[in-house]
Amino acid sequence: MAGDVLIRCLAVGLGGAGGSIARYGLGMWGASLETRLPWGTFAANALGCLAMGVVMFFVVERQVVPEGWRLAVAVGLLGGLTTFSTFSYEVLALLRQGHGGSATIYLAGSIATGLAAAGAGWWVASLIGTRS
Repeated sequence: MAGDVLIRCLAVGLGGAGGSIARYGLGMWGASLETRLPWGTFAANALGCLAMGVVMFFVVERQVVPEGWRLAVAVGLLGGLTTFSTFSYEVLALLRQGHGGSATIYLAGSIATGLAAAGAGWWVASLIGTRS
């Protein structure tokens, strides 16, 4: 029992380390663009939502993803990659700086893109899944 919990925690931790490193790299890329909008966070959330749609299709629909991989990828990697807490702070920061229009665009665009990307991931996975 305790060994199972340790293995699960290691799967989440290793996946999370990879996701966090990827998130950091995307953040550095976004900062290099020198624009008002935080494109690194936007990209991390969009990619993470797309990947989550793919992964969860195979977890829920096909039931072919083992528990350890689901924990490592969906919980760890994508949890470390996506940055809702950072996203929330950045919207607040834009509002506090008096950039209400940019905050609204970033907020609405992130939510719409995340939902669309998750749906697209599910759709792509369903196409791949029907070939198996």
